[in-house]
Amino acid sequence: MPKFDLRYIQIATYVNTSGTITYANKTTIGDAMGVDITYKHAEGRVFAEGVQAEFIKKLIGGSISIAEKYIPTAAHKLMFGSRDGSRTVNTNVTVAGLKLGGNDSPKYVGVSFYAPCMIDGVEKFYCMFIRRALFGPPNMSVKTMGETINFDTPTVTGEFLADNSTNLEIVEDGIATSVADAKAWCDAVLA
Repeated sequence: MPKFDLRYIQIATYVNTSGTITYANKTTIGDAMGVDITYKHAEGRVFAEGVQAEFIKKLIGGSISIAEKYIPTAAHKLMFGSRDGSRTVNTNVTVAGLKLGGNDSPKYVGVSFYAPCMIDGVEKFYCMFIRRALFGPPNMSVKTMGETINFDTPTVTGEFLADNSTNLEIVEDGIATSVADAKAWCDAVLA
């Protein structure tokens, strides 16, 4: 199904309690600009009598890149383990900031979003949930302004893998018929 116009991207802390998976501290990761998902598979082949006799391919996870306009402070802290780095400057003026160091550890998060899609000429809403992903802080490349303005927007990249439930769940999707239902679905999977 053709999808367009990514919306409502959220993350929440992944919590594993003896195989029971829940999510906490849901927050937006910023104004979504793009998501790229690539699945990874384990593969195996058996050869017998000089020919390939069997082939198996199982989903084991994948990689995800999320481009956004900016990453809010709450998302930085939740995903990367960032700490407050605000500093007081110029006599009682505080400049907000974050610190990230060698002892800080990224945390597993769940990711949900939706995108309008067309199914047989009818607009619906494709919803996706990645159950357990780990991201690193975004790289940066800022250039001086010339005759044109080029924006540098952050892209976080990470890996997703099976959760710790009995079924080793990895991804889930759904098709909603309204924006309200798509948002409710995204909220429900991260509850």
